[in-house]
Amino acid sequence: MYNIKEFALFNQIIGQEKALNYLKEIVTKKSFSHAYIFYGPIGSGKKSTAIAFIAALNCSNNGCGKCKSCTQIMDKKFSDLLIIEPKGNYILIDNIRELRNKLSLKSYREKVRGIIIDEADSMTEEASNALLKTLEEPELNTVFILITSRPNRILSTITSRCQLLRFISLSREKIEKELIDKLQIKPQNARFLSRLYNYNFYRAKEIATNQENLEIRNQILDILTKIYNSDDFSKIEFASKVVDLMNISVEEIDNLMTEELNTWKNFALSSKHFSKVKDEIDNKKKRIIKRKITIKANWVMDIISSWYRDLLLLRYKLDDKLITNIDFYGALINQKEMFGVKKLINILNEIQNTKNMIEMNINLPLAMEALFLKLGG
Repeated sequence: MYNIKEFALFNQIIGQEKALNYLKEIVTKKSFSHAYIFYGPIGSGKKSTAIAFIAALNCSNNGCGKCKSCTQIMDKKFSDLLIIEPKGNYILIDNIRELRNKLSLKSYREKVRGIIIDEADSMTEEASNALLKTLEEPELNTVFILITSRPNRILSTITSRCQLLRFISLSREKIEKELIDKLQIKPQNARFLSRLYNYNFYRAKEIATNQENLEIRNQILDILTKIYNSDDFSKIEFASKVVDLMNISVEEIDNLMTEELNTWKNFALSSKHFSKVKDEIDNKKKRIIKRKITIKANWVMDIISSWYRDLLLLRYKLDDKLITNIDFYGALINQKEMFGVKKLINILNEIQNTKNMIEMNINLPLAMEALFLKLGG
């Protein structure tokens, strides 16, 4: 039906054939609405599809993934692609005002301008009303895509001005198969990730594409198999090792930010303008570093949590198909009698409390030491 070069980016999205066929028809007919709401479970591919949709609307091959505009859009370096995300817990009215100011400027490319609002349900009431005014006066060749897993939290007046597109959950089996077939990761790792991140292929994929993450898992599970009979000093040492595993390299981020800053040297209107751009890039760098640290910390905490959850499931003698670390089944069996149900529930609560504290930027080494002192016997 389509040229083999067409819709290459859409073809990378899994399990959303109905939504993709709808969007392919829109792209083929070159007749798109000014606003859409992509809604469905977290990890179902809504944001990846939104970016691919914008790329397809700007590509002569409907999103080939190879041309200049496609690569710029996928790298989020396309001047006519604007992505708004929560800063903290909310999208504020200032974020929408900034968006409206950018939309008032003439498009450089005279192609389709794409605005993606991620976690659109996190807009404050003031931000929602400001966006509503923008949607009521749509710009030519501009498409808004609101992404949400909670569409009922978006103002009904906004929803009524958008086309709704539903995304569905992916099964564990589908996620496991895709990880093995497309990423060529080991079946035991694919099984673990599909069980850890129920229905969230893109979170599992994000972890699986970095071999270091899978090595970190092995190191942490090795620690957890030893911690029960350890004294407090050893537990603190274990905590320190885990904190070290959470560290990230900022060299690549520095290089990207330097490259972006050098590009702006040719476009800045004045030294004052360049100084403002530099401040924005510095803030962007801080946000990227914080996000990467958060992702790494969450990954580590997810591994720790999965271990004690598995022990709890074994204590309750539930179906082994629910076990996440099935490739460490023998070690789990050896430990299950060491913990009572109440102890395991308390440990899982402590792990969740530690995750919450990490998100609040509490001192990471102290938080992990406090947690590890409560693990084991």
